[in-house]
Amino acid sequence: MKSENGGDRGTMDQVQAKQIFDKVEAVYRKQVWFPESRAWNYPLLAALTLATYHARHADAWPIIDIDGMTGSGKGQVVAVLHALAWRARPITVVPTVAQLYRYAHVKKGKEPKVTIWDEARVQSSQADVRAVLNAGVERGKGVPRMLGSKSVMFKPWGFKVLVHEEPLPRSMQSLHRRCIRVLTVRANDFVPALPRLRDVRRAAEALRPELERWHDAEIEPLLVEYLHNRGREKLVGDERPTWHLVLAVAEFCGRLDAVMPALRAHRAERLGDVNEMWRARALPIMQSTDPKARRASDLMEALRKRLGADMPPLNHHSMGKLLREAISRGELPWRERQLHGATVYERAVHDGV
Repeated sequence: MKSENGGDRGTMDQVQAKQIFDKVEAVYRKQVWFPESRAWNYPLLAALTLATYHARHADAWPIIDIDGMTGSGKGQVVAVLHALAWRARPITVVPTVAQLYRYAHVKKGKEPKVTIWDEARVQSSQADVRAVLNAGVERGKGVPRMLGSKSVMFKPWGFKVLVHEEPLPRSMQSLHRRCIRVLTVRANDFVPALPRLRDVRRAAEALRPELERWHDAEIEPLLVEYLHNRGREKLVGDERPTWHLVLAVAEFCGRLDAVMPALRAHRAERLGDVNEMWRARALPIMQSTDPKARRASDLMEALRKRLGADMPPLNHHSMGKLLREAISRGELPWRERQLHGATVYERAVHDGV
């Protein structure tokens, strides 16, 4: 097999695949801090990065949801992913609707793309963004649009990377079922080992020959096993189109056991009882908090700062619902009132505060 520069890439066996997996994981460890309870994010990011090299073999791809506060390391994750993934393209300008569709479109005969969507850069209508994201997760889907008098089918296939700080808009919450979430956490005493972007690119270039060989690794038989749910780990529901490529890559590289905690955490957030997570982690903090006439979204951000990686998977709508239920059951000594058309929370008068 020839590389793009004319050299002979050869083939990559599973021993060599494990080596490149560990090297990619090491770059993430140098650049991003995760608490010990979420250290499985490192092998997960390595598996996702290497999975982009085999997107052409899959019929479905996940949305990588990178969520965190300002200064929590989202930018470092994106910088490494951009440098190491297969032809990743960030949205670096605010696109018009027409540019948005053309940017994400995969032409006939081309491999599915990796596109990085920063919340600050996507200013097109939510309907268009949602259409591109929903159509991009499965081969065969598309978004029809009229160009003049001609109907054109845009095919925005491939990995999508969503980078955001605020919760996704309510109209886009349905995308969560196809997301693999990476929650970043601020660490004031952590300093990336590669401080400049050019240092990250230099590290990526050092791995480029091995990554090109990885592009030709024979993982299709293992991918088919997971696609038909005959892999080492059985997948259910939306897990199959979301996780099958990632797990096939991890198993081929001999690192499936390192990635499995990420899937278990995903299941706990998706299939577990959010109410239990709320009661165990968040409610005790809320009970000792003075809401000070703040909205549910403001209280959620304050809670996120306290809990970091242990934050339950909430948006401001579900947060408001849980607050109202806790107040009605007497678990929170608060009350609701309307202020300038918004619902805010404050200590109940009978609390004596």
